[in-house]
Amino acid sequence: DFVLLAGNVVDLDLGGPRCIAFLLSQFERLASRSIKVYWCGGCTDRISHWPKSIALPPNVKVFSSSTVEPTPHLRGDRVLATILGASAENQTRSAADFHVREELPYCIALSNGLVDTSDIESQHIDYWAWGGNQDHSVIQKENTAFVYPGTLQSRQPSECGKHGCVVASVDSEGQLSIEEIHLSVFEWRNAVVAVPEKSTLEEIKEKLAEVALK
Repeated sequence: DFVLLAGNVVDLDLGGPRCIAFLLSQFERLASRSIKVYWCGGCTDRISHWPKSIALPPNVKVFSSSTVEPTPHLRGDRVLATILGASAENQTRSAADFHVREELPYCIALSNGLVDTSDIESQHIDYWAWGGNQDHSVIQKENTAFVYPGTLQSRQPSECGKHGCVVASVDSEGQLSIEEIHLSVFEWRNAVVAVPEKSTLEEIKEKLAEVALK
């Protein structure tokens, strides 16, 4: 029904026009399928840095960094979920910022950065979609789940392993299922490679390639 972008999707300062053009084309592909996008900015895709001369497609909702904004997601006339979103350009958000005082349809908190997860159960949030950690992880509690989808593509050697996104599904009884989808074009890996002392450069390359393909 919709896509959640939890920050650091692009580097608006370094990516240049080609990066922005690609992102817009993907938003338009989603719009052609009537798929909404809810986007909170992080430290590399600060919403304030988005070029003012370039309008985002109408299917993209961008959240401010000044406040937590509840936004209903509709399927027809029915409210399917309530997304409480806030960009995190310079702030450190707390779980209490997303506290829900009234009963709302399936509540999703969307933001980015460091947060204390010890108090997430008391905020009446069903699902926490959180950016700012390059590694995928899930904190599953009795009545909520806190999910870092991780980065789509590792950008430096310290970000080892597979990366991608998360597909979250909720059934008619409110039961959540989470599937990690690996999207990395390439991945970094730490490996120890033993080669004979008198190996040629070509032999070393062949050995490295052999280890990389395992």
